[in-house]
Amino acid sequence: MANKTTYTRADKVFADQFEPTDGGDFIYRRNRSGPAVKVTPHERDQFVDHFVAARTWAGRGLMAAMIALAVLGATLFSDTKSSNFEQFLWISMSVAVVGFLIVWKWAWNAPARTLAERPQIAPPIEKLKARQASLRRMKWGQFIWAGIAVTIGGVWLATKIDLMAGWHPIILVAGALYIGLAILRVCQKWQADHVPD
Repeated sequence: MANKTTYTRADKVFADQFEPTDGGDFIYRRNRSGPAVKVTPHERDQFVDHFVAARTWAGRGLMAAMIALAVLGATLFSDTKSSNFEQFLWISMSVAVVGFLIVWKWAWNAPARTLAERPQIAPPIEKLKARQASLRRMKWGQFIWAGIAVTIGGVWLATKIDLMAGWHPIILVAGALYIGLAILRVCQKWQADHVPD
């Protein structure tokens, strides 16, 4: 990677879009499946550094926004246990998270934008093959830990709010959709691991 000392998993996944070649250069494929474009080691390091910086500042901005919104909400609403305060937090913090994701996506796609006019040296990988390769790279432990985290979070949330009151049933619908998607991903992972290309 670039000349830094610590990286998150997201940084590594971003950097893995750049595959080294025998000649010392790198091949960039957006999300490891897009058209192949050759880049120099210096360009690759710059892209990684820029993503790490953007991700870091976006994360700090999100944390600062969360704290500021909590303080603002406590200032605007004298009763912090009221439904108005709760709705304010849900809506405002959701907007903050959306802003964070927009910045993240912009930083993630920076190489694709910069290299859009550069000649392609190979076509994109077929979607099915790309998805299977992505699932093979995932570890079963990731599925297990994600399941544990969601279960704990769901139980904690159920003890804090009435899931049948107001808009809260939306949480149940979202949870059901998440479980369905998780089951689908597990089946796809098993297929990718056991069925040859």
